[in-house]
Amino acid sequence: MHILVYFGVPAIAFIAIYFIVKKLQGKENKRFIKPATVLLHQLPPSDLAVSGSPPCLKLETFLRMTKIPYESEYGMKFSKKGKVPWIEFNGQEIADSNFCIRFLMKEFRVDMDSHLNFTDRAVGHSIRRMLEENTYCNILSWGSGQTSYNSFGVKFIFVSLEILVCREKKMKNFLFFFFFFLGGGGGGGGAEIARTIPFFKVSPTVAYYRWFSDFAPGMREQLFGQLFLPLKYLVFYMIKRKVWKDLWSHGIGRHTEQEIYGIAERDLLAVSEILGQKKFLFGDKPCLADAGLFAFIAGSAWDCPASPFSKIIKTKATNLGEHAQRMKELYYPDWDRIIAKKNKSE
Repeated sequence: MHILVYFGVPAIAFIAIYFIVKKLQGKENKRFIKPATVLLHQLPPSDLAVSGSPPCLKLETFLRMTKIPYESEYGMKFSKKGKVPWIEFNGQEIADSNFCIRFLMKEFRVDMDSHLNFTDRAVGHSIRRMLEENTYCNILSWGSGQTSYNSFGVKFIFVSLEILVCREKKMKNFLFFFFFFLGGGGGGGGAEIARTIPFFKVSPTVAYYRWFSDFAPGMREQLFGQLFLPLKYLVFYMIKRKVWKDLWSHGIGRHTEQEIYGIAERDLLAVSEILGQKKFLFGDKPCLADAGLFAFIAGSAWDCPASPFSKIIKTKATNLGEHAQRMKELYYPDWDRIIAKKNKSE
């Protein structure tokens, strides 16, 4: 009987709150989008960049480069696959930045690499995959968006955060508290948050920097500063523990700090050598790989100006910084305005 009360009452309360939130969600006005316009779901801008998430910034840059009409929807709303960024177009939902790009290239009949020969296309593809799967793994960008949130408890958290948390500080504290204790504290709900919220997706050199260097306390305050003590420390600890396990499983967590940063440095210097003195990676006209490179530099060096990655860009690979600045000026004349609007809304 005691067991039934101990587990039954919280479970009933949990389900009740979940359906209340879902009902509130259903009452929200659906955003009107013009026909043939892409709705881009992505994480909000950071204080220093239009996006601290390279996948989000790469996809938006692609849209601007190809002049495909789109509108951005900032927030924590995820696709049915539990991914971000993702897009909606004419009633279809496509998740994962690379899948979105492939879909849009076919739908709008655009090819950013049409001016490249087969060899350059292959090199460009290799550059993007290296930056996304190896170099970026050293960063842990906010919202790389490759994790799932399909469990009942995690859906509750995301729906609740999207509808209520951003609007009411007390509700945010309640939801985190409720979820932690219902899920068994640090070993249950806390671990589930660490496994699923896309902010915490591990991606190895920058991941290490964001979670285990002097940058970590600042990120803790930026992510969880509004949570009351000691909750923000508890949540941060649980996520940090999960990140470390992922880094260790990946293999990069078994290296020393200098070895980890060395991996990213060699990757960046390799791309720097390919770029050389050219305006873009393969000449005077940018391609898809340029969008990926720009997104990586903005999401790591610009968004973490005190990081080793930023130091490399400022000293040994200055042409990468110049390339990113060139892309920004060409495709983001409203860069500062987007960031200012975000800060004003807060």
